[in-house]
Amino acid sequence: MQNLRPYYVIFKHTLQRMLGSRKSIFILVMSLSPILIAVVFRLTKHNTRQVIKFIPNMTITFFLMVITVLVALFYASATIADEIEDQTLSFLLMRPIQKLKLLLSKFLAYLVGSVLFIAPSHLIFTLIIATHPKMPENVMFHLSMSVKYLAVIILGLLAYGSIFFVLSVSSKHPVLWGLLIAFGWEKITIAIPGNIKKISVIHYLLSISPKRNLSNRAQMLLEKAELTTGWIAISILLIITFASLCLSAQFFQRKEYH
Repeated sequence: MQNLRPYYVIFKHTLQRMLGSRKSIFILVMSLSPILIAVVFRLTKHNTRQVIKFIPNMTITFFLMVITVLVALFYASATIADEIEDQTLSFLLMRPIQKLKLLLSKFLAYLVGSVLFIAPSHLIFTLIIATHPKMPENVMFHLSMSVKYLAVIILGLLAYGSIFFVLSVSSKHPVLWGLLIAFGWEKITIAIPGNIKKISVIHYLLSISPKRNLSNRAQMLLEKAELTTGWIAISILLIITFASLCLSAQFFQRKEYH
């Protein structure tokens, strides 16, 4: 356990730095926005059909396809890049620590910090809508669905975060390249027919997302996606995460930081 203490310190320092950064203000506002939208929804009139479909639609189109991607992009791409820019990484590497464990400590800090923002937001959002008088199911049902949605979101944070980690250790402009991937390639592949969509993270996230009570627009989106079987999609997301982290480690091991 004593051998792991330096990496715990790195994890703790990275997490504190993440949560205390200016990026966290933007991410906090973004995470709170679904709660505000839910409050406005509760204060306005809607029919039963709209109430039932609100949670799954917001989860897929906003939490999964926007918030998850942006949180992963701004946190994962900055975890190493900010240290390089501030010239603190070289001092850290002077200590007798393994680069691989350092990288994994930082990735774990990224994941924990991201979940700390998204999970409470989705749970509060769900509670606000689940207690609507026109909602036929009970609150516990929706909380259990929220846990399932959060499991998908965490897989998204793993896959996207590991990809953006590669950019963080290999590129001078990780956020720019990350934006091109997240809101260029990932969104284009949804609309293009054929197997090209299988070279994207969002395809597999949509494949494992709960399909209950989706709007017609969301249903059409999923039909166009030509979804992959659930367990295969989960396996591929984990493979993407593992492969990307291995690639990050290769870049990190070989690169000299001054």
